[in-house]
Amino acid sequence: MSKYAFTRLLSGVSTVISLSACDLAAQTLPFGECRLGYWSSTRNLDNAEDVGQALCFVNWKPAISEHTSFNLNVQAHETNHNDVTGDRFNPREAYFSIEYDQWSVRVGRQIIAWGRADRINPTDYFSARDFTLLVPEDEDQRKGINSLQVQYNFTDETTFAVVLARFEDHRIPTGQLPPNLTLEAEPDDAEYAFKIDHTGEQFDWSLSYFHGYDRFLRFVPEVSSPSPFLRGYYPVAKSIGLDFATAFSCWTARGEISHSQLNHTDIDQLTENDRGVTRATFGMDRDFFDAANINIQMFFIDRNYPLASSTLTLPIPFSAGIDRLNSDYDSFEKGFTLRISNRFMNDRLKFELSAISDINHGSYLIRSRGYFSMNDSVKITLGWDNFSGKQQSYFGSRKKNNTAFTELTYIF
Repeated sequence: MSKYAFTRLLSGVSTVISLSACDLAAQTLPFGECRLGYWSSTRNLDNAEDVGQALCFVNWKPAISEHTSFNLNVQAHETNHNDVTGDRFNPREAYFSIEYDQWSVRVGRQIIAWGRADRINPTDYFSARDFTLLVPEDEDQRKGINSLQVQYNFTDETTFAVVLARFEDHRIPTGQLPPNLTLEAEPDDAEYAFKIDHTGEQFDWSLSYFHGYDRFLRFVPEVSSPSPFLRGYYPVAKSIGLDFATAFSCWTARGEISHSQLNHTDIDQLTENDRGVTRATFGMDRDFFDAANINIQMFFIDRNYPLASSTLTLPIPFSAGIDRLNSDYDSFEKGFTLRISNRFMNDRLKFELSAISDINHGSYLIRSRGYFSMNDSVKITLGWDNFSGKQQSYFGSRKKNNTAFTELTYIF
């Protein structure tokens, strides 16, 4: 299905939405939150500092009938810096949901989040994100995609889901890109995936298959060019994945693993094709002292292709720059994550400290968060992100995104 056919489908949905607007308005009121914040830096690998921001998330979930509902989730913000802190307006979700007997159908723009690990999810194929958006929580970076999702419940524990979607890419912090760069157009073809999911008393798992595109723009040198020249494109992705979660004693164990075959059809003009990548995350978490939680994970990335810096035909600074743009630093990478949180004062006060490190190069990111709820409607948030490591490492290359921030949130 081309993007034009998919757009026509969504146009029909929009017509139904407009015809039903009067009925919907009478049934429920919007809810969400608005924030006023200060950030010492952007997240776009630039030198912009002292960012003032007003941001709102608005949700609206009216029921149309016994089996049908409409879901709307929009994000909008304004800052004193232009084009460096994410999209000003993002319709994250706008979809109809129909549930009848064992069937459920969702059509429209929606967030499809797969995976059971903590924040690092190799099987989360559809979740486009805006990594430049200034928000304390990673979940707020999610963007919806135009899609159709059909789910059939075999039993109360086992479901089968099919997703048909239009591609949407990640917005990533790139800093100043090189001038000798050609960007290919975004893919037109539809993406699709299947997943069987089981939720049991002791063991949860899912098995999935995805056919679409990698949401990260990939940069490669043009072999036919007389001087170093870059092309950016979105690789075709065929992925199979497995996730699980199980509880024992006071602990919960979680894990995900996926293998993706990535390629580009224009093999004559690119220096690479048919790349395999295996990603895995395994971890454990538990609650203790009534209100505290600890989570620790290991993650692995195995690439079956040579890095640009190992190609002797390319200048070293040029090849190292390509590896940084692609976040390729080793054929086999490993690292760990740690997150500790605790709540006080009947959950009015919460602290969280998290860290992630790549063991290969010793680079890391440390994050601290503090939340204080003055009442049910007003909350104050303080936070700090610190990237460290050598330049040719994942977190060391992101030092310009070091930031401290504070936000005042009104919940309605």
